[in-house]
Amino acid sequence: MSNIHIEQKKMPWGLLLAGTAVAVAGVTWMMWPDSGISSSSAEMPASATTTVNESTPSQALPDQTQREADMAADMANIQAAVNGERSLGTLFDIDAQGKLSISSRTKDAMVMILEPFPQGPSPKDWESLEGRINKDLPKAAAQHAMQLLRSMNQVNLAIEQLKKANPNAEAEGKTLELFAQLKTIRRQHFDTQTANALFAEEEGWADFLLRAQSIDPEGKLSEEERRSRLEKMIAGLPDGMRAKATEVLLPPQ
Repeated sequence: MSNIHIEQKKMPWGLLLAGTAVAVAGVTWMMWPDSGISSSSAEMPASATTTVNESTPSQALPDQTQREADMAADMANIQAAVNGERSLGTLFDIDAQGKLSISSRTKDAMVMILEPFPQGPSPKDWESLEGRINKDLPKAAAQHAMQLLRSMNQVNLAIEQLKKANPNAEAEGKTLELFAQLKTIRRQHFDTQTANALFAEEEGWADFLLRAQSIDPEGKLSEEERRSRLEKMIAGLPDGMRAKATEVLLPPQ
């Protein structure tokens, strides 16, 4: 997924909303998972890469470096497991009761595990994956992990069909419509509780960024009007999202 690029100074609204539009491109990744790029940056927009304006020195967000380092380390661990350098079972978290703990990290792991199989794993591939996962997980947790992987594979295949049916979705103004279909597909293959654990944060950001992009698509509002509308949208976000959205999209005036 593309990062949000920001400048640490007062940004013209054209640049600010352009940055939002770049972030919205992440919805394309969510619908088209064969890009092979993690959606973690959709969940944590404040960890975005900072671009430097040649005339005005730029300073990184306070905790940006640590967040990016943590994200890079997590992705490196997942990739190592996918490459066979460590057990796939270590990618799945187990709670104190020995049950699988499901989160957006689980989703990132599943995306990368399945990425080498754009048409879906063969029976032999599934057997190999199951054997590797069984090595490090309790039996019940391993079975649950395999169920999740099979469901994720079905989601990927359904989304591939959606992609083929809508090759020009963004140009045709169908992004919101397809985003709604994406969420429906996910909940056809995962129960609501599991789908929320895997995708809710990512989907919350995507929904917000899509709405932010639509604030002033024709550029007719004043800078003050646009900022005011964005502030109202941000005020309605949950605490964690509100802080990150303010940090990224509402730099000090």
